[in-house]
Amino acid sequence: MIFENITREDYNKLEGVNASKLKGYYESALNGNYEQNKPRVESEAMAFGTACHAMVLEPKLYENDYQLMPEAPEELWLVKSGKRKGLRALKKPVAVTEWENNLPKDKKYLPTEQVMLLNQIENNIENHESASKILKACPKRETAVTWEMNGIKCKALIDFMGDKIVGDLKTTRSIPVKSDIE
Repeated sequence: MIFENITREDYNKLEGVNASKLKGYYESALNGNYEQNKPRVESEAMAFGTACHAMVLEPKLYENDYQLMPEAPEELWLVKSGKRKGLRALKKPVAVTEWENNLPKDKKYLPTEQVMLLNQIENNIENHESASKILKACPKRETAVTWEMNGIKCKALIDFMGDKIVGDLKTTRSIPVKSDIE
């Protein structure tokens, strides 16, 4: 079956194994079982990858879900001496963390450095002849396919798809090449 414009939540509800579930088993059955049963915790790198994915492939979703982290009020950064120390050298004050935790929850906030990097990635893709051509030739986004093979239900989520091209923007772990498996 084919499901177009599917959300990640709906894809996760589909029955079947996918590449992400199988990657851990490449190392060993023990590792695969461990990876499959541990709770998924999104790292900072994974969160950035998700933002990048949205920006490149689903710009409207990016615009709706993400926002530049506003600057905390200066008085929250002040230390006992009344002077603000260098941000890199100073551990973030509790008051700033509390202020950030009280921001509206309808957005995901990105620091300035990440927004600048995302803007550069977007610019590089737009100005890269092959990358922009491939994305223009692949108007379908987030397409799930399911099938059965040897009695096993399988599924895949395709990031972008056209008449002759399908693609995945990123993975969290390298996929072994066929010769490595054989």
